[in-house]
Amino acid sequence: VQKRQNDDRNFISWKRRLIVFDNDSLSLISKTLSNVYHKKFVIQNPKLNRCPVTTTFENKDLKAVLNILKSTLDITIEEEDDAIYIMGKGC
Repeated sequence: VQKRQNDDRNFISWKRRLIVFDNDSLSLISKTLSNVYHKKFVIQNPKLNRCPVTTTFENKDLKAVLNILKSTLDITIEEEDDAIYIMGKGC
């Protein structure tokens, strides 16, 4: 057993319902949101992976979070079953 410091500020976001992004890439954001909301996120255009976002979500449902991302990044989001598909031109 080895003790290490966890530098992920969103490590327990699923429990606290507080998600903080500070100039984080859409790729990292999609991984965090996947852990919090238990959905698979698929970024269709690789140019979107590096799009930076700075925001805080506190007690927001998935629909509200997706709407904010859509308006912030000018992207299209489609939801099918347990997957969220993110499409757009890129940054």
